[in-house]
Amino acid sequence: MTAHHVGIFDGISSPLRRDGELPSGQAFARAAARALLAVDPDVDARTAVDLITRQLAQIGVAHAGPFGSVAAIYAPDRGEVWRVGDVHVAIDDRHLPGSKRIDAAMAGFRAAINAAALAVGTPLSDIIHDDPGLAAAAPLLAAQPTLANHPGAFGYGVLNGTPIPDELIETYSVPSNGRVVLASDGYLGPERTLADAERQLHRAIADDPACIGPLWTMGKALTRNTAAPDDRAYIRIETDPAESH
Repeated sequence: MTAHHVGIFDGISSPLRRDGELPSGQAFARAAARALLAVDPDVDARTAVDLITRQLAQIGVAHAGPFGSVAAIYAPDRGEVWRVGDVHVAIDDRHLPGSKRIDAAMAGFRAAINAAALAVGTPLSDIIHDDPGLAAAAPLLAAQPTLANHPGAFGYGVLNGTPIPDELIETYSVPSNGRVVLASDGYLGPERTLADAERQLHRAIADDPACIGPLWTMGKALTRNTAAPDDRAYIRIETDPAESH
């Protein structure tokens, strides 16, 4: 959050990172958030994304697989929400769920492999612990960075220090008395309240801890000592001063 912008930056965690290799997602997300501090209130999404991107070009990545940060930013001076990647957005009752086709391809493949293992008698606890579907998806995960900021059916936008094409930068208008919700993809969608988002997620986790049924799009199981399959961040802004809190 700055004086003129509110945003969620969600760093990408690569399942291919080996022991001893530093995670990069947090570094990209933090650097992108710091770069937002220098964004003037009147600039457009294109200008803001380019400024942030320039600040990320020197971040080193020591692991294979996807890297970078996705983002959604509310710019009240312009009455806009900007999105790069798969952060969930809601503007009043208009829901704009975040998704990346490449992630759906990987998650669907992973879920199918794990469902097959379950069908032949592999204990659910072993599937959750070993996640054979995720291991089988390693070649797709390794190839994913080549599709970053690349136009096309499986291309996706990400803040990773490389240029982002116009078509992968989304801009949405916000009415002067509107409600904006930004939520990372650790939630199922941009629910009206944080309590609603948490309740919806944890009911789904109770029914599908391996994330091969209703939660298959998570792309990974609920692991030991974690409350959810993925990191979570949620922001709600009421743009009507009479209702802001």
